[in-house]
Amino acid sequence: MATSPPRQGRILAWLAGALALWSAIGMSGAAASVFGNGKGVANSGAVAFKRVGGPDAPAAYEPLPERFSSAVLDQIRAAGFGHIRLMATAEPLLTDDAAALERAAAWLSKQVDRTKAKGLGVVLDVHPWVSGDSPFNQDGIMADPGRREALMRALVVLARHLAAKKEGVALEVLNEPPCFVNKTPFDWAGAQREMVTRIRRVAPTLPLVLKGCRDRIDSLVALDARSYAPDPNIYWSFHYYQPSPFVEQSQKKLHNVPFPPNPALARSLLAMHKMAPASTAVSNPRAVVELREYLLNGKGRASVAADLDKLLPWARRNGVPLSRIWMGEWGNLIERSPDTEAIHTDQLRWLLAVRQEAERRGLTWCNFGIGKNNINFDPATRFIRADAIKALGLVSRSADIK
Repeated sequence: MATSPPRQGRILAWLAGALALWSAIGMSGAAASVFGNGKGVANSGAVAFKRVGGPDAPAAYEPLPERFSSAVLDQIRAAGFGHIRLMATAEPLLTDDAAALERAAAWLSKQVDRTKAKGLGVVLDVHPWVSGDSPFNQDGIMADPGRREALMRALVVLARHLAAKKEGVALEVLNEPPCFVNKTPFDWAGAQREMVTRIRRVAPTLPLVLKGCRDRIDSLVALDARSYAPDPNIYWSFHYYQPSPFVEQSQKKLHNVPFPPNPALARSLLAMHKMAPASTAVSNPRAVVELREYLLNGKGRASVAADLDKLLPWARRNGVPLSRIWMGEWGNLIERSPDTEAIHTDQLRWLLAVRQEAERRGLTWCNFGIGKNNINFDPATRFIRADAIKALGLVSRSADIK
């Protein structure tokens, strides 16, 4: 029998309400105070330490000045963000010196406290911030049993500090962990399970942020997370930087790449990247192949929706409420310049699309958005541009998205 329009509307409203209720049930009180309104921002540049002493001296570190001043924290709160992902460099934590580890953890704990004092939730993220061949990047840590054990010890110490704060904090175990170590598949799921087991001995209710390898959606949805379902303070993270030819065009030495893709521009843009001096075709030929595929076959906002929809069957299968899935890092990596100003409206359109598609699915998020070289940085206010703030669904007193 056909459903009448009024009844159909009531059914749709009931389904929407049920989804919202399911998401709300999944957000425990402790974690709700971490993620706040579900909209967060990351500090661009790790909460850092510098090595002191000569190259032959034993490793010793002292903290660098806070990356977020009190004034910037006030700006973040006033803009409407509810939480911060506080990225902490890993190297000073990977020590056999218990006293040195305790000092580093205490300093990070202080940074958490000063952020919480501004009314912001904090996700403390162990975030290696070193070159690709360093033994202290993610791959180097996981490849070496000694460094891996040091990370386990550090997570336990950090968890003990954070658990004492009772609420408003979470611990993210490791940024973008490896899928392969020394060209061999790495059992990240097993390593993560051991981390959780150790942490739970000292912090049984501390909100923890877990993930698939490299923080990829495809890695996350490949995990069997059913054994974590009884723990209401386990949250799942992924990072989102797609479509790559658009979001990462500065890193790939691409220029004027639009969003959504425009097949009519394919010929001229591809010619520009092939013919220019020191062309992308020479320096990064794969980028040109990806650009061509994006321009001719990309789906724009529909591709974002399709990517995020991969999470839905995984969440149902593993008993994970959508509110416990956190898009823990996302944003445009486009650098600010007169050249990229020409695509500023495109990147606002991308911000709006990703944010709305995430929120429609009940996901929380944390934008990777404050950095002086980023296209969304306003030198006048030394903060995120007002039009980008609006695209993020936050407070804005000026500018509009066209």
